[in-house]
Amino acid sequence: MRTDKSFKENADHHIRHNIALDSFNIGCVTNFPIDYMHCVLLGITMQMLNSLVKKRKKEFSLKNHAIELINNNLKYLRKSMLTEFQRRQRTLKENDH
Repeated sequence: MRTDKSFKENADHHIRHNIALDSFNIGCVTNFPIDYMHCVLLGITMQMLNSLVKKRKKEFSLKNHAIELINNNLKYLRKSMLTEFQRRQRTLKENDH
């Protein structure tokens, strides 16, 4: 488990030293809420996609032609995506990345 002290001591992931955080004595671990979207929702979405794409239970998984249709649509959407988006949409085959 990460603590405020271990967060301050581990400078590998800090871009630069932030004097404001030191002067206000803000705990970067204890004073910030857990990000619900990234920690919960995206993890569950990934599990659901994996259960649909990977052939664990055939009655709940997508058929090969449905996966190809979705992949083709995702590839088409990727071409028309604005350059302002940092990440391009991946296909279901690239889901593990």
